[in-house]
Amino acid sequence: MATHWNDSQDDVRPDRTSFRLAVGNECALYAIRRESGYHTKPHAHDYEQISYIVEGELWTFVGEEPYHLKAGDFHRVPRNAIHWSWNRGDVPCVTIEAASPPPPTDMLDDQELGAKLGLVARRLHGEDEIPAVRPSNGLFQIDAARHGIDVAKVEELPPVNRPLPGEDT
Repeated sequence: MATHWNDSQDDVRPDRTSFRLAVGNECALYAIRRESGYHTKPHAHDYEQISYIVEGELWTFVGEEPYHLKAGDFHRVPRNAIHWSWNRGDVPCVTIEAASPPPPTDMLDDQELGAKLGLVARRLHGEDEIPAVRPSNGLFQIDAARHGIDVAKVEELPPVNRPLPGEDT
């Protein structure tokens, strides 16, 4: 099964993102555009996330480790890890992200919830197919301080994946 979105369906949501989601039985694939200034709150989800930065830059924080990601970089967020992202740049950041296992199917089927979240999702499998893996339980907002993480302090740390300007590589 295949699907296609045209640009007219690509609306910017209140959280400064626009994205498309395609869901199979064992994984989901997101195409996400994060506008300049985009900044999520700490959260966790019951799926592993692997991201590829297509264009722009994005800071991603996993626990107390900051990562400065640039076009061409891959990045992994383990399942249930507390993390958040921030586009500190002046231009949008475009990513392709895989999630496994995929989000719960009831989240995809709830059109009222989808409209509220600005979620445009397409199922790439038949409803009669039996998933080979258990779908995830979804996304959860996290009180990082309760888990000993000082968000403001972590956001000031140098990235663990790149030298600071002027440092040797």
